[in-house]
Amino acid sequence: MGLFAKIYFIVLPFILYVPNWTVIDLRASQWLYISILNSVFLVYILLKKTANYSYIKNPIFLSFLSLFIISLISVIWADNKVESIVKLTDLFAILSSLLIIFFFVKHKVLNIKYILSIIAVTLVIDLIGSYYQYFSVLRFSDFNFEYSNSLRGFYGNKNMTSIVFMIKLPMIIMLGELINKKFFKILVLSISFLTFYMIFLQSSRAAFLGIFLSIIFFFTMMIVRKYYYKNNIKKNLSMLLKYSLPLIVAFLFFKITVSQVGEISVENRVSSIINNSEDASSSERFRFYAAGLEYIASNPIFGCGIGNWRILSIKYDSEKMFSYVVPYFAHNDLLEIFIETGIFGFLSYLLFFIFIFKINLLNTFKSLTNDEFPPYYLLIISFIFLFLDTNLNFPLNRPDVHISILMYLAVLEMSNQKLLDVKN
Repeated sequence: MGLFAKIYFIVLPFILYVPNWTVIDLRASQWLYISILNSVFLVYILLKKTANYSYIKNPIFLSFLSLFIISLISVIWADNKVESIVKLTDLFAILSSLLIIFFFVKHKVLNIKYILSIIAVTLVIDLIGSYYQYFSVLRFSDFNFEYSNSLRGFYGNKNMTSIVFMIKLPMIIMLGELINKKFFKILVLSISFLTFYMIFLQSSRAAFLGIFLSIIFFFTMMIVRKYYYKNNIKKNLSMLLKYSLPLIVAFLFFKITVSQVGEISVENRVSSIINNSEDASSSERFRFYAAGLEYIASNPIFGCGIGNWRILSIKYDSEKMFSYVVPYFAHNDLLEIFIETGIFGFLSYLLFFIFIFKINLLNTFKSLTNDEFPPYYLLIISFIFLFLDTNLNFPLNRPDVHISILMYLAVLEMSNQKLLDVKN
């Protein structure tokens, strides 16, 4: 079983790097590859004689299963059933991945360092892709904001890339703590610096907001540990430095090496998060949210049917759209699920995140009271970026982003398993 688990966790993340073979819709081919991979391993699980089926009771899996069933029922009243079927196949790819991941984790056939090492390798590959594009730009021009979206690496745009970077980075820092070797710690610091520097080049406001919230999380941990648990904060301060020092160095290096004229300036990008009344991207999102909320107000129970908002949204945006650019997505997965499946689908998907957050919270409390417990609380930083992306974009429709989320959930579930073992 261990060999099959290793194969799955190697093949899944490397689907992203399979050549597109001139396919127009790269997302469709990636969902197809995930589905083929999962089909093979689902057959393996069905044929595997085991008495342990407790992985099916995993609350994260059950909440997503509930979402899938409600989405399946919503096809009955969907106007465009073809779009519903397309979306259902995507959801089933995620659901089957969760089943396979929790199956292997529950049977304890893998070491958490193995998964973290694979994630580290993929982050290095992602950085190579983005830096290759960065140096390609420098060959013919000085770098400025209009080139920032060219640094998307293997992903659809810079926002996706930056979020994936920041989901993976805390897990790389965690790996550096689990592998107690000086050379590897220096390597982790170098990767952290290169990641943060690329984040500044990409100028993604969602990433900046996530970094800000991450720093707040570190300080909150230290305050609670110091004044509530009456414990020494030295270890937490050390972890904050390992996260923030590469960030500060990358920021200073960015200020020195890149012209701060125009929107590339970090100050301008950060200020636009607060004062975004004239920002086209932000106002467009608010318009999409308003249309979605308007539909929910009139159809709160059943929704329009899974996958159908991309069609129905045209009706709500027809008088406001520019150059025939249709909304297609609500730019908020929780909102879009509410629109398409109603209140019950929304609650199922919300529970999915609540259960993920609960495990992160348990890990955090454990680290506050026990210095011997590994730094699994770093996973809550990955969750911050994951949840931000869910509320600002549409990772449910992006297999490349969701692959990183699935790998993250594998690490999270392994940490939870170790937490349960300690309790027992």
